[in-house]
Amino acid sequence: MRRTRRARNPQGREEPSARRGLAGLAAGAIIRGRSSRRRRGARPSDRGALPAGRAASLRVARKRAFALAMHAQQEQSQSKGLDREAGALRLLSEQVAIPLDQLTRFLGLELEQGALLVRRLERQGLLESRRFLVRDYRWLWLSRRGAQRAATGFPYREPDVSSIGHRRALNEVRLYLGARAPEGRWVCERVVYRRRDPEDHLPDAVLEIDGERHAIEVELSTKTNPEIHQIVSEHSKRYDAVLYFCGPHPYNLLKRVQAEGRWPKLIVRRLPQGDRC
Repeated sequence: MRRTRRARNPQGREEPSARRGLAGLAAGAIIRGRSSRRRRGARPSDRGALPAGRAASLRVARKRAFALAMHAQQEQSQSKGLDREAGALRLLSEQVAIPLDQLTRFLGLELEQGALLVRRLERQGLLESRRFLVRDYRWLWLSRRGAQRAATGFPYREPDVSSIGHRRALNEVRLYLGARAPEGRWVCERVVYRRRDPEDHLPDAVLEIDGERHAIEVELSTKTNPEIHQIVSEHSKRYDAVLYFCGPHPYNLLKRVQAEGRWPKLIVRRLPQGDRC
C-alpha cells in the first residue's frame, strides 16, 4: 500500500490549509451524517408533549368555547336588531309618518341599513309606504298590524300629501333638539292631544327639559297677527317657553311679534335644514 505524503513546508510542518481541509471534511461528514439520520426518521424530543387524550379534550374545549362565543355574538346582534325594530315602530307611531332618509338618522343607521330594516318590517306586514313626490324618499307609516305591535295605543293613521311638508319639518326639529339637548324628552303631538283641555290650542310637540315644559311650534305658512298673538298668549299661560321654528316668511313675522316685547317666553328660530342621505 502506498502512503500518501503529507504536504509539508520547508521547516517540515504540515500546511495549515491542509489541516483545515481535513478538519472541514470531517465536520461536513458529521453534519451530513446527523442530517441523514434525522431524515431517516429521527424525531425531536417529545419532552413536554401532552398525552393524546388530553390534547383531544383541549381541542374539543376550544371548539366549544368558539361556538359559544359565536352564539353569544349572534344573540347580541339579534337582540340589537329587535331593539331597533321596536324603536322604529314606536317612533313611527309617535310621528305618524317619516321618510326613509330621516328614519335612518333617527336610528343612527346608514341608508342601506335603514332600507334593510324597512324591508324586514314590511315582510312582517308592519309598515306601509308611498313615494308622494318624485324626488323625495319613500314615506313610511305603520299598518294596522304595526300600530298594534307598537303598543302605544295610537290608532292607524295614513298621511296625506298635503301634510308631508309639515311632517318632514317637525321630524327635523325633533332630530335637531335630540342632538343638541339629548337630556330633554320629546312629547309628541298625539300624547299632548290626550292630555290637553278641549279649549287649548294644540302645539306640535312639547319638550320637557330641566323641569320645564316648552311648547314646540313648526310654522311654514304665514298666519295673521291676531292668530299668532292668540297662540303665543295661550302657550305662554301653560308653558315655560314657546319655541317657534319657522320657514323664511313666518320667521320675519314672528321676529316682529317677538320685538313687541309682550311675550318674554317667545323664542324664534329658523327651521333647521337636515342633511339628506
